[in-house]
Amino acid sequence: MCRFFAILSLFWFVSLASADILRVALYPYVPNIKIFEKELQEQWKALGETHIIEFVKWDCYMQEWDSSIDIAVSEGTFFRGYLSKKLLAPIPLEKKELDAFYPFCQKEFENNGVNYGIPQMLCTNFLFVRPGDEALLQKLELGKYAETLGSIDDNVLQPPPGKGLLFSLYSFATIGLNYRQILHYLLEENHPKPIQLADAILLDFVRATGTKQAAYYPEDNNQFVRAEWFSAGHGRAYIDYSEGLSHTGKLADRILFRPLLPKRTPYFVNPVCISAACPEKRQVIARRLVRLMTSREYLSACLWPKGENPQYLLPTRKDVLTEFASRNRNYKKFQEFVEQAGNYTFTMPENAMEIYNREGKEQSDRCKLGLKW
Repeated sequence: MCRFFAILSLFWFVSLASADILRVALYPYVPNIKIFEKELQEQWKALGETHIIEFVKWDCYMQEWDSSIDIAVSEGTFFRGYLSKKLLAPIPLEKKELDAFYPFCQKEFENNGVNYGIPQMLCTNFLFVRPGDEALLQKLELGKYAETLGSIDDNVLQPPPGKGLLFSLYSFATIGLNYRQILHYLLEENHPKPIQLADAILLDFVRATGTKQAAYYPEDNNQFVRAEWFSAGHGRAYIDYSEGLSHTGKLADRILFRPLLPKRTPYFVNPVCISAACPEKRQVIARRLVRLMTSREYLSACLWPKGENPQYLLPTRKDVLTEFASRNRNYKKFQEFVEQAGNYTFTMPENAMEIYNREGKEQSDRCKLGLKW
């Protein structure tokens, strides 16, 4: 009998402990994820919350939705697929809460008037050039990068100073998403032959980078190695998301840039979502944590840590981007681009992962990048 009660007590303890834990997957592709973890733990505790946050590693680009995770910061590209499979729980929001975000970021995560995700960050590819090269920034046209910047030999990893392009196309995911975003942009611009031009644009990028550099990813997983090469003088232009600036050193204060796709720019948006598999009672707590993860206090502390340089990630909250723009010339420029009329959230059909992997493989083969499936 004693043994029975001991087992029962252990089961009760484990069940209680499990109920008091929120499993959270943060967006992993940021300059310093430890800041996101630290601030979330500290701000959650400061609110008097007792539920424990357990951080879980999950890559939305490589893995299907994991229903064992309670809260995940995902990629909006896959949102329609998650929604169609009923993997997401609703997150009720009042109008005043919605008004804090840029409208084009929020509206894609609604379905029949119900919110299933709250946007946290957004990004798109930016074209960066050095001070004094402003004419190049305006001159570069899609499909003419190799002609303007010069072609790089396929066996060259770091382009010489003043020549070529720094741009990462190291996986089927990066190739597929970049290709699909360009294709979508051309369709929105009513180009008469969007597929042919999208093919040509991607191949032109590879000529301007060389296949070795385009397909390169360092063993130490430094996703910003090209930013460091650019700040050291390699190449003439550099394409990356805004956070690439965090690794350009002193050049960041003088660098020039614009969106790669300048008219009606498509942005990738990262929504914070709750799993439909999360028990109803825990969803109530999860919604409070989601609100914290998209709050002004949390995003301000994470994107620009006190006493440190900014991570140059872009917030979806208008108040945070306005605050940063008042303190930093680059954020002021980013704000101008984000608030440009006609911007929209880039999305894909329900089978997004299948599409971008297939197209990434096809484009990798066509561009002779030598990537393996």
